[in-house]
Amino acid sequence: MVDSAADPVDGPTKLEQREAADREGDGYTPISERKARNIRDYHQSEINRLTRAIEQHQAIVDAQDEILSHPSTLPDDEPLAPGTDIGDQFNHPKPIRDMTVEELQNELRDRDLPVSGNRGELIDRIEDFDDSSEDDDPNPDDED
Repeated sequence: MVDSAADPVDGPTKLEQREAADREGDGYTPISERKARNIRDYHQSEINRLTRAIEQHQAIVDAQDEILSHPSTLPDDEPLAPGTDIGDQFNHPKPIRDMTVEELQNELRDRDLPVSGNRGELIDRIEDFDDSSEDDDPNPDDED
């Protein structure tokens, strides 16, 4: 078998031509039209993806600006400075079963109840208190 790269009759191989062009500083390597189209398509899809991400980010910023422009929607009617993270400003109570013993004890103290006992007893005590306070409510929300 004859090595075509070393055969002087056929001339230099494509690889040798590319290496010679790189040595000469040309650096140009022609690519197929299909490969060029694939590269253009990839770049266009990346541009589209980034454009959508920017639009989504802008929608979030606009929503935050809208919230900040209406101080009455904020807790305690205190306006926040632009750029302030508003996530922690709203009070979203943690489910009792997800609380630590220390948090349960604080809840019991808020209700003027004993804080001794294991975690299960603390949870039961809070739930019993909450159930009894709902039964004692003189103005129930739902009427049958």
